[in-house]
Amino acid sequence: MELTFWDRIVRAFQYDLAIWHNVFLTIIYIIAGACVFFAIRYIRTLIRKKERFSITAFFTILIGPLVFPVVLFLILSLSLGGSSSVTPGQKFVTFKTSNGDEAVALTTGNFLANETGKYGTYGSTRYYAVALSQESGKKSLANETIRRRSRITRENGR
Repeated sequence: MELTFWDRIVRAFQYDLAIWHNVFLTIIYIIAGACVFFAIRYIRTLIRKKERFSITAFFTILIGPLVFPVVLFLILSLSLGGSSSVTPGQKFVTFKTSNGDEAVALTTGNFLANETGKYGTYGSTRYYAVALSQESGKKSLANETIRRRSRITRENGR
């Protein structure tokens, strides 16, 4: 199922597995917070001095600093996000969680594109263990158990 353009934009503003994406998104959120802070400060100054409100100055303070970073971020996210993919593993295990729900565990390969060009797409693939609820198809609470067990296994060297 292909995501619509709007769904891809909404997904771009959610944290992801790609580090560059999360860092860039955090920077944008910090800039947005600073813009809101300065816009509120501008309004408070106008109220104290009883000056006339300028809508252009307000939007320049609120939106101006965000235009370039957001447009650049969306271009990168949409182009590289379209080149990324997730593939499910061939084998799976069914089990019951501690609260009695049935779940399915499988591995997934997540390819994160870092660069696309005329010679191809470059990136890295990471493998994850995912637990899905059989009833809803959503990620199960067993994901936390799988993460803890894999961390313990790595620490013990097995």
